[in-house]
Amino acid sequence: MASSVYSNGDRPLRPPEELITYLLDQSHRDHHLAGIEYRQAMLREWNIAPGSSVLEIGCGQGEFTVCLADAVGPNGRIVAVDSAYLGWGTPCIIESQNHLMATPIGKPISFVNDTALNYVSSLFGEEETGHQFDYVLFGHCIWFFDRPQILGELLKKLRPWTRAVLIAEFSFSTSIPAAFPHVLVAEYSSTVEALLDDREVWNIRCPLTPSQLIEAARRAGFALTAEKTITPDAKNREASREVRMLLHAREWDEERERVGRLHGDKVASMLRGLKDVVAASVERLDGGVDTVRNMDVWLAKFE
Repeated sequence: MASSVYSNGDRPLRPPEELITYLLDQSHRDHHLAGIEYRQAMLREWNIAPGSSVLEIGCGQGEFTVCLADAVGPNGRIVAVDSAYLGWGTPCIIESQNHLMATPIGKPISFVNDTALNYVSSLFGEEETGHQFDYVLFGHCIWFFDRPQILGELLKKLRPWTRAVLIAEFSFSTSIPAAFPHVLVAEYSSTVEALLDDREVWNIRCPLTPSQLIEAARRAGFALTAEKTITPDAKNREASREVRMLLHAREWDEERERVGRLHGDKVASMLRGLKDVVAASVERLDGGVDTVRNMDVWLAKFE
């Protein structure tokens, strides 16, 4: 049985107020500080030692990478992979990544612009040569995959090359009423994703539950050795953004109309009803959509 408690390390990590200065994006300071505190809490749970080698899947502009670089130190190694268009975002990904590598903690970082499957396949091939990485980290990236089979395919390829897999992902459940709208939005997005083959790219595309993640890892030859569910602090605001988009962005209404044309009025009515349920759950909160909380997060270690 997997342990419910991780080993907590006592090594010092840089204060979030310092790490935030290494990010190019200095807007929304409170949001970024909350994100760094949140990720450092995960790293303390996992006890990633200085000098460790880490393959980070879905690094984006480097919000988790900056924390990893601090944890592994100058003698560590981080390969951070993301397939997003390098000009995406404000500031864009390539500028953000180059800025981070030029900071005092940038030495161990290498960024790779490729899909995780392509990178892993090209780097490792078929011949086993021993562990290339101490850890492979999936830090809030699995829900971005465009199909659920990708995780299993990745884990099978990675099995000979890493000592452990770390996953931090939303749990598709919540322990607080203020996060219930976030759970509903994830279910809405998952449903639309299953109904449209050429859907626009949204943040929630492949929301897998912890049991589905465990099964994918088991099939790839990994065993769950530790897990823990945490409730993010109110300062983490991803959920309110997702709920606001569903309730107010015209693109969501256009998708629902397209679903109706493809799958009929009953399916379109079901989606409209689910949107109404999200709106009703928000109305019950004092403060409305701005007070929507992130759902609980599942932390897991597989070896």
